[in-house]
Amino acid sequence: MSNNLDWKQAENITALIERAISPDAHVQTNVYLPVIGTNRTRQCDVVIYFGKPLRQTIAIVEVQKRKRKPDITTFHGWVRKMQEVGAQQLFCVSALGYPQSIIDDVKTRMGPTVKLLTLEDLTSAGRVSPFTLVPFMLETSPKYLITDIGIPKVSGIHEVSLNLNTDERIISIDDNHEMFSLNELIAAALNNASNFQLPPPHEIENWNQFVTLPLESVFESICFNLVNKKIQVKEWSIELKLYAEAKQIPIPVTHLEYKQELLDGIIAWVGRTQFNYKGQSLELTVVVKPDEQGYLRDITTWFTSL
Repeated sequence: MSNNLDWKQAENITALIERAISPDAHVQTNVYLPVIGTNRTRQCDVVIYFGKPLRQTIAIVEVQKRKRKPDITTFHGWVRKMQEVGAQQLFCVSALGYPQSIIDDVKTRMGPTVKLLTLEDLTSAGRVSPFTLVPFMLETSPKYLITDIGIPKVSGIHEVSLNLNTDERIISIDDNHEMFSLNELIAAALNNASNFQLPPPHEIENWNQFVTLPLESVFESICFNLVNKKIQVKEWSIELKLYAEAKQIPIPVTHLEYKQELLDGIIAWVGRTQFNYKGQSLELTVVVKPDEQGYLRDITTWFTSL
């Protein structure tokens, strides 16, 4: 990016980038990065930092501000700057796209290290995914609201239901002497339920489902342990409104190592890395294929248990 770049344009580009990148990343403008092995620095108008220091990934952004596509010489200058400052990725932004020579260079030699973007990519929600790294996975978890607590009208129990704290451990199950809360019972019953299935993370925003949860089908006996007495409850069903939330789980890797592989007759860039999640060894695979225009925009990811 030229030092003469209009800073209003730089601010607009930065705002678009901040909307597109992942939550653990942050953007800085007008940064002087040291050149590896020298006392020199290179001025970078926009720098993106992913992750935290020691395990941090850096990407620099170069913008073609002229009213024409960048030429191959300009592009190679951007790549050289990325290499000199030790950045892991280069994001190129051009309003008018790129000549075929640059597209072919990225497709066959650079791979996902370089992202070729247009302003349309940054402003269109459907084009965000090629811009981001893959620093997190989405974990979907069920949430619920109790619409009817459903406690039978047994002597002394109906009054309890009016003031029941769902986190208070006053319930015993079966022959277990340990006390549980109502929320803990519901969570255990949901884990055993087969009448609902969580949607994938990208479909959870408007998803909800009403279910009737029969607690007696999970536990042989349920007792309320009150101050002066213990009361057994039978045929207890709770009505719930289920919804879901997606939580972002950071993947503890700096960046993927990509190699070219022939997949389905197409030369693709395939990146793999291994990490541990909740005591389980997983492998993340990212496949990047060229689209009909030759841009590396067709991205597929999956996890494999090791």
